[in-house]
Amino acid sequence: MLDKIKKFSLIVLLCFLTIALAGCSEEKTSHNSNTTTTESNKTLTLEEIQNNIKTEVVGITEAGDYAIKLSNENDIQVCIEDVIVKFFDEEGNFAKKESAYDNFFCIPANGEIITYIWGYEQDFGQYAKSEIDVTFLEPFYEYFTENFEIKSNDTGEQIAITVVNNNNSDLDFISVNVAFFRDGQVIGIENGISWEEGIEANGGTAYINVPYPQNDDYEDVSYDDFQVYLISAYKE
Repeated sequence: MLDKIKKFSLIVLLCFLTIALAGCSEEKTSHNSNTTTTESNKTLTLEEIQNNIKTEVVGITEAGDYAIKLSNENDIQVCIEDVIVKFFDEEGNFAKKESAYDNFFCIPANGEIITYIWGYEQDFGQYAKSEIDVTFLEPFYEYFTENFEIKSNDTGEQIAITVVNNNNSDLDFISVNVAFFRDGQVIGIENGISWEEGIEANGGTAYINVPYPQNDDYEDVSYDDFQVYLISAYKE
């Protein structure tokens, strides 16, 4: 972890340079060793970019998953390598650390996603506090976070999702998370992907089925709202 932190500046700089060269950000960027500058002449230091990624513990689902929201308050997309949570007991002693289910993804400019730590045979409620660490990614694929039309249909059996790719590039992979809520509280998170067939540019559609949430006894749980989050979309 310390090695990742020491390499943070280089990773973030390369991340945004790669994004700019690949054309997967709406704004072109120029770089020097200390700053990232947009065409609008608004300059951000690497520290400011890091500080503009906000983390929030959303809650623990009925399956025991530890739900985390990541918000990007930058005007450019930010690519994430990993989300690691450290847990501490009531006396402040470190107890354990876990990585989020999702890694290697990008958050759109001024956007947000919800990810989670799988709660199977876990009891995250026993810990008094947690700390969330975000490490940044140098993309090795071309990632896309904008120009998608996402529709969802609660069929009575599952959540059926269509993702229309309005970018000028074919895509090889799309993943989504669906967060389920009851009375404003998160009670479940489920994942769905499309990768068997490529998603064509300019109107190609991915069709994804996402199951309903369950508790830790694998029983369906009720919900009154849900939200779909695009987690990853890339071209190899």
